[in-house]
Amino acid sequence: MKELHYASTDTADLLLDLYIPDVLDPAGVPAVLYLHGGGWLIGTRADHSELAGVPESELTEEHLCALSPITHVHPGSPPMLLLHGTSDAITTAQQSQWLAETVRAVGGQARTMLLDGANHEDSAFDEDETIAAVARFFTTHL
Repeated sequence: MKELHYASTDTADLLLDLYIPDVLDPAGVPAVLYLHGGGWLIGTRADHSELAGVPESELTEEHLCALSPITHVHPGSPPMLLLHGTSDAITTAQQSQWLAETVRAVGGQARTMLLDGANHEDSAFDEDETIAAVARFFTTHL
């Protein structure tokens, strides 16, 4: 399913693509989750309440924490490759480093690949070296 609407901002509808295997294995299927977004530095309470599925007047810190990937790390967390630019103007590379450290602390595998000088949505993410690293990760873990 492509371009599923999951939230709106003042300037744009936020969309995602969802791909589900034709055959689901009861033991589970590998998943690739691509998270892209700021560290709650932008947007409004209304945006965040919509993502949390609660009215804005009921939005709590607990709801916001539940939206964070780091909250859901557990000993069975899948291997992760986290790409982050060192000059990201939206959210610091430390956010990815904290997620990786948390995954490793519970016995999981996580690697942070910092792209020197790259900003948020930088062309460095499309360079051959970066794409090759992602391909190696997929070959190893999927």
